[in-house]
Amino acid sequence: MNRLKHAKNKTKVSWISGILIFVLLGVGVASINFMFQFNKEIKEIAQEDMPIMEVITQITIHKLEQTHWFERAMRHAAAGIHRQKNNEENARLFGVAKDEFIKISSKLNEEFDHALRMSVKAQKSAYTEHLKNELVDIEEFLKSMEKEYGEYNKRIVELFSSFENGNIVKAERLINEAEKLDDDFNLRLEAWLMEVDKF
Repeated sequence: MNRLKHAKNKTKVSWISGILIFVLLGVGVASINFMFQFNKEIKEIAQEDMPIMEVITQITIHKLEQTHWFERAMRHAAAGIHRQKNNEENARLFGVAKDEFIKISSKLNEEFDHALRMSVKAQKSAYTEHLKNELVDIEEFLKSMEKEYGEYNKRIVELFSSFENGNIVKAERLINEAEKLDDDFNLRLEAWLMEVDKF
């Protein structure tokens, strides 16, 4: 240290420049490391989150399509009950709408299972704790929506059966429950997609 006090200004400037270069080198290495971590996170989102979001978007689309078929089935069931048109034609159209509803139910169950498997797989390969927490939230959301969808689907199948068996009183009670479940499910799913869109 004594030596530095007696050194020439040129030597002092060299020492200070060397220290500053060393500090800049450290900052550069830290920045590059941060960029690599950021790059990993972006790739992870592109590889894991985006496909999961695409499946959840498909679930939303198919659920809205299913709602359309449910409403058609109810329209034809009501027309058949009130004999507004040809009963045979209403029964046929009710059957078509019911079959489409059930076909979409199978698709939705497969999509829920697929999205849950993707979420669990993505959690295992998550690089950051933040992303892992996001994926856990997605998994919990999917599990709750799958359970809610199962309840909804059960009510609709019971409703269809009531109409087919001529139990109109029970069918009318189930219609109100099913419509509320359907609206709640769709609103919750759409709100969640809007929230995720902000992420």
